[in-house]
Amino acid sequence: MRLRVSFLLVVLFFLPFLSCQKIGEDVNPWDIPEEELPSTKSDIRIAVLGDSISTFAGFLASDTQGYQGAAYKSYYPTGDVRKINDTWWYKLCQLLGADINNLCNCSWSGSRVTGNSKSDTDASAGCSNRRIADLSVKGFTPDLVICYISCNDWANSVPIGDWTSSDPIPEDGNVSSLREAYALMIHKIRQQYPSSMVACLTNLDDYKRDKTPGWPSNNTEGVTVEEWNQNIKVISSAFDCITIDLQTCGINYENVSKYTVDGGLHPNSAGMTLIAKKIASELSPLLEKQ
Repeated sequence: MRLRVSFLLVVLFFLPFLSCQKIGEDVNPWDIPEEELPSTKSDIRIAVLGDSISTFAGFLASDTQGYQGAAYKSYYPTGDVRKINDTWWYKLCQLLGADINNLCNCSWSGSRVTGNSKSDTDASAGCSNRRIADLSVKGFTPDLVICYISCNDWANSVPIGDWTSSDPIPEDGNVSSLREAYALMIHKIRQQYPSSMVACLTNLDDYKRDKTPGWPSNNTEGVTVEEWNQNIKVISSAFDCITIDLQTCGINYENVSKYTVDGGLHPNSAGMTLIAKKIASELSPLLEKQ
């Protein structure tokens, strides 16, 4: 009798675990069967202009049927970011109640804001004609454009530049400084999609490519991520964009290795969640007014 009771207690203890997880299989709270997702509350159309942090193979602009131009490069899937469900932009759609089919991902691994802005075939530069045109490659004009790009400009010690809102819009060409390229990128978005809301995201601390030990993250020119982000904020404000400071999302220099797949740069699924929650908290009140 005592043995039978003990066996029953063991079964009752393990039953919750057995019912929700197969042996050797990870459980991802964001990986929800489609039929269990909340009904779409918004028809908002979103475009993401980003770098490797926002990529996912098979879901990029150049993966669109009939795309003509150089193929986008991807970083994900890797680590525990195995499905689009694990990306920050998918999680953002869930938080906003938006349809993932209404999201256009124009993110290129290793890309910078700077580069050949005149290119109509190669979208590797964030300020290029091709990248801006690709924001509508899925056949719709985005209601919201999210710019999450420039960490590679920082890591490669691209000059900051000196463009201000009182200066003329920078000319097209081989744009080699941050302020000029970022201003040109936002100007083109404003020109091509005048009705779109534009959100500019700052960069997270870059532990992986930090050139000096300890906080803060510095590039080879001694420019910190925080100093770099101030320039993004200035340009964003000059064009009346929404600025979202990801340095307040819960990921910092001290804990970044916990939230990345590579020890300091590319977010893991938990890091993606923090990013998505921060963006959603900033955008939700604004979208409700639309």
